[in-house]
Amino acid sequence: MTRVFLLKANEACTSSDFKLNDLPASSGRLDVVCRCVIASLLEAGRIRDDTVFIVILEGKPNPPIRLKLDGEKLQTLPFSEVGVASMIKQVLEVHLEKGKQHTVPIWLGVSIENKSFTETLDSDLTSGELYYLHEKGEDIRNIGINPAKDNIFVLGSNKGLSAEDEKPLDYHNAKRISVGPLSYLSSHVITLVHDELDRRKTKRA
Repeated sequence: MTRVFLLKANEACTSSDFKLNDLPASSGRLDVVCRCVIASLLEAGRIRDDTVFIVILEGKPNPPIRLKLDGEKLQTLPFSEVGVASMIKQVLEVHLEKGKQHTVPIWLGVSIENKSFTETLDSDLTSGELYYLHEKGEDIRNIGINPAKDNIFVLGSNKGLSAEDEKPLDYHNAKRISVGPLSYLSSHVITLVHDELDRRKTKRA
């Protein structure tokens, strides 16, 4: 089984021209993306080999760019926000040098290409249950999510998803779910989803 987290970052920078010491102001809130990478793929000092993280970068100047990190294939991953940002910076540099028409495997488990949110939903996520994490969705604890199957969780960055963003999710019949009664940071939402599925997986064992 695989857990896929798909983040749409509408303002995240699509060039390597951002400052590692000032991510919030210089990168279109790429710091949020970095925290989501860590929340998705790192657990107790190890890489989660059952998880894939995909982010669609939609900010200036070269949108859209899709970055994918596959926990099953990754051999290493930075443990800090700045470390992840540095990795993304290098990946973007290589991708932009090679040109838009290439899928670029930067190192084992990491790939990048020019692909939109809708294209990703249409072509990459053709199997598994699709869930849209939304504040007004049904509580995840009331839904029969099976941790032994492939599950895909879609969420927005710091400003969430727009009505236009939601159209392809509705087309694919994504079920709206929430992780609780309050509004949480995107990275915290990912952590709470992991926690819920880990609990269910342990009960089944």
